[in-house]
Amino acid sequence: MHLEESMAHKTNLTSAEISNLWISFQNDSMAICAIRHFLAHCDDKEIQSILEYALAISKLHIKKVTEIFKAEGYPIPVGFTDKDVNIEAPRLFTDKLYLLYMLNMGKFGMSSYALALALVAREDIVEYYTNC
Repeated sequence: MHLEESMAHKTNLTSAEISNLWISFQNDSMAICAIRHFLAHCDDKEIQSILEYALAISKLHIKKVTEIFKAEGYPIPVGFTDKDVNIEAPRLFTDKLYLLYMLNMGKFGMSSYALALALVAREDIVEYYTNC
């Protein structure tokens, strides 16, 4: 056994890490609902591919935050679900607005992740927000 292994200990999540992960989960679960509705009504193939990419990223984020919470023994947030969006509801916006929504959500995400990076300390959480 290496000295590093014998001295290693598990660091608990800080309150800042828990709250940022929780907020991230909520934001991504909301984005999934919105993007799914947009995809059901989007006509422009290029915008559709951007929406599909964003949806995949949000789903990946949900999966990673869920894994972190499970590993720590924390409850998994409920977040927004299929019950919170009616995919069959009529279209409300143009494809151009879907694109503008994604642009603004990207800017919001970058600022949220930058703030989270300033508040978190544990190496795996820093890595998660760096990757985001």
